[in-house]
Amino acid sequence: MTGGPSLEIDLDKITCNAAQIVQRCQAHNIEVLGVTKGFCALPQIVNAMVKGGVKGLADARLENIAALRSSGFNQHITMLRIPRLSRTHQVVATTNASVNSELVVVKALSQAWRSGRRVHEIILMVDVGDLREGVMPENVLDTASKISLMKGVKLAGLGTNMGCFGGVLPSISNLGLLAELGKDI
Repeated sequence: MTGGPSLEIDLDKITCNAAQIVQRCQAHNIEVLGVTKGFCALPQIVNAMVKGGVKGLADARLENIAALRSSGFNQHITMLRIPRLSRTHQVVATTNASVNSELVVVKALSQAWRSGRRVHEIILMVDVGDLREGVMPENVLDTASKISLMKGVKLAGLGTNMGCFGGVLPSISNLGLLAELGKDI
């Protein structure tokens, strides 16, 4: 027996699949973020996704994001995990956006911005039944209003978790709630 297990990655198929997804989403004005956390942001795979038309990247690990930046990726990058208070300066320095549900973290991101970085985009997470993370729907407008008063951060949109912890699946009802909250904001 030679060597251990191996994994073969077909970069051409990744490029083709990314192109198909981007094309289908563009028809509905949806922008695709290539999530890199499942493969530790390996540059060859990220390049294949970018070649397929993915314009933005996303990851939950700052180490992966730092590696992306070190490898020369200058795309818009979103942090898919609520930043730790101790790492808000690094989040602002390496990402363009992050998901958030705690005002104390958004305030720290705002203060980190004051060190001269670009405005950091906030995707406010809303709990629509998963009970994993997010602001309760009845508190979204107040939270959004408080974010709008902070310098260095900008509310870029709303997000939610589906199919994770609580197994809540997308529905017309829960996604409709998210859409209505977006309109209200």
